[in-house]
Amino acid sequence: MYSKILRLPIGYFTEQRKGDLISRVTNDVNEVESSVVGTLEGWIRDPLTITFTFITLFILSAQLTIAIVICIPLIGFMLGRVSKALKRQSNEAALKQGESISILEETLNGLRVIKAFNIESILKSKFNRVNDELLTTKNRISRRRDLASPMSEFLGVLVFAGILWFGGRLILGGTMNLEGSTFVGYLAMFYNIINPVKSLSTSFSNINKGYAAITRIEEVLKTPVMVDDNPTGKALHSFNDKIEFKNVRFAYDDAVILDDIDLTIEKGKPSRW
Repeated sequence: MYSKILRLPIGYFTEQRKGDLISRVTNDVNEVESSVVGTLEGWIRDPLTITFTFITLFILSAQLTIAIVICIPLIGFMLGRVSKALKRQSNEAALKQGESISILEETLNGLRVIKAFNIESILKSKFNRVNDELLTTKNRISRRRDLASPMSEFLGVLVFAGILWFGGRLILGGTMNLEGSTFVGYLAMFYNIINPVKSLSTSFSNINKGYAAITRIEEVLKTPVMVDDNPTGKALHSFNDKIEFKNVRFAYDDAVILDDIDLTIEKGKPSRW
C-alpha cells in the first residue's frame, strides 16, 4: 500500500481525502489481518469435522442424512442474508472511519486558520456527527456478527428436533430398520456437528467483514499509474550540459495547463523559454 501511494500521481491525491487513505492503510489492513487469522484455523478443522461426521451419519442411516442435507440450503440462505448485510455495513463503517480521520487531519493542518476565524464549534459538531454515525454503524455490525453464531445454533437445534420427530415416527412405525440405541447414537453424532457449524458461520461473518476492507485496499492497489518510468529509457547519472523540453503539453481531464512549451535549462545558467 505504501509503495503504491508513493507511485501514484499527484492528481490522485486531489480527488481522495488523506484521512480515507490513512484509514485504508491502517484500519483496513488490520481488519484483513484479523479476519484471516481468526478464520484460518476454523477453515481447516471445522470442514473436516463436518465431512467425517456426515459420512458416519450416512453409514448409520442414509434416509435421515438425506433429510438433513435437504435442510442445509435453507440454513445457508438464512445465514447468507446475515453475512451479506454485514459486508455492506462494514464498508459503510470503513467510509465513516476514513471521514473521521480526514476531519482530524484537516483540523491539525489548519488549526491556525480555525482559531483565527473562531470556527471550532462548527468543526466540533461535524466531527461529533461523523463519529455518532460511525458508532451507530459499528453497533449494527456487532449485532449482525453476534447474531450469526446463535442463529446457526438455533437452526441446528430445530433440525435436531425435526430429525428426532421424523426418525422417531419412522422407527415406531416400522418403516425404517434402525434400532433405538443406534438412533440415539445417530442423534448424539449429529449434535456434535452444531458447534463446528456455528464456528464456520462465525468464520463466514468475519470473512465478509474483512472482504469489505479488501475491496477498499484493492481500489488503491489497482489504481492505474498514469505516469511511470520508461523501462527502456536511458539512465543519466550526472548533469553535464543541459536539460531541454520540446513541445510539452500537460492537461487534466477538464483543463489544459501547458500547451506547446519549449524549455531549456543549461547547467549553471538560468532557464530559457
